Amino acid sequence: MDVHLVPGKLQPSKGPSRGVKRWLNIHDHSTTKEAIEHIKSLGYSLWVADFSSPPISPEEMPLDSPVCIWFGAEFEGVSAEARAAADGVVTIPMRGFSQSLNVSVASALILRAVCERARELHGEQALLSPAVRDALWKQWREREEAKRRPHHLLARS
Repeated sequence: MDVHLVPGKLQPSKGPSRGVKRWLNIHDHSTTKEAIEHIKSLGYSLWVADFSSPPISPEEMPLDSPVCIWFGAEFEGVSAEARAAADGVVTIPMRGFSQSLNVSVASALILRAVCERARELHGEQALLSPAVRDALWKQWREREEAKRRPHHLLARS
């Protein structure tokens, strides 16, 4: 649920996916270094989605502690700074001439594989606790209900 953003040359899409941020915790960072330090301070291992060596598949990622998967912008990939700070490299094994996917497709494939495996290894502990899930659901519901409430204009006399 936590997404950490670092400014780059490319801007996020303003297309169909723009509403998804209502369901995510977005953390904006000024620099790559700041983001990496913050993520690691939370106890996450950092894995970059990249073609550098030695890569492993999402099904092979160690999940004995929390992981953060770093995706680079399309065309640019992950930065050299993120690559150097990474604990490992994850890639989607591909065959044929093309060796790249749209970043949204790559992230969906990697995250699905990692989440499914985490559930297999850790069961309910891989998911949000019932207390956290209930608190988030309440927060989301209140936010969405607040958006639907009519906003009355105040008349001045």
